[in-house]
Amino acid sequence: MTTPSLSLSNISKRFPGVQALNDVSLNFEAGEIHAVLGENGSGKSTLLGIASGALAVDLGTIEILGQPLTSAVPSLARKLGLATVYQDNSLVLELTVAQNLHLGTVETSAPYTKMKARARRLLEEYNLLLDPDAAVADISPAHRQFLEIIKALSSSPKVLLLDEPTTALDLHDVDTLHTIIRRIAAAKNWIEPSGWADPSGRSGRGTHPVSWEHQISTCRRRRRPGREVGSIPRSFRSP
Repeated sequence: MTTPSLSLSNISKRFPGVQALNDVSLNFEAGEIHAVLGENGSGKSTLLGIASGALAVDLGTIEILGQPLTSAVPSLARKLGLATVYQDNSLVLELTVAQNLHLGTVETSAPYTKMKARARRLLEEYNLLLDPDAAVADISPAHRQFLEIIKALSSSPKVLLLDEPTTALDLHDVDTLHTIIRRIAAAKNWIEPSGWADPSGRSGRGTHPVSWEHQISTCRRRRRPGREVGSIPRSFRSP
């Protein structure tokens, strides 16, 4: 029996006046692409925050590749092999693309020529047409989103969490994102897009006839406030 890439067991989390999660248990295997679906307030972001080490649980356990996440410390989650791309990106607008891709690496300082060469390799690997010397403030919101994803992937994580990854993307950019995600999944990494924004302006959470999360995910998990109410395999087709 294989060890899940990410395992959440009996997770409960309460905020003042709100039970955000109530005894939630989920397992995710390598090579799977999961879309966690639900209305605002259903606990998607809380679940992602707990899995990434950004939020502490009240009850329950988290394991990444079989290793327990013993405290709510994002750096520990990253060390265990999990990377997260949040909707509100962490890029430094005043720095260049190359400098942003260097931030957070083990090598705290390096000549700019080395940063630039590394950035060029990463950008070419994912077919992203960006100038390593460009200031992040001058690139489009869509390119900033892709830059965040590439920055996360540069550490070679085994689990990648994406929070609303298509919010700033148009139809062409969504296709590009799908290509990247399928490529990672084929390499037996696991990706969890936490909610998908539909470029037509709708939420993309099952309301569109061919919703964006259905095109890419191998499994969709439907949430109601505080709990999971169903897991639908990719082969499912609604009437």
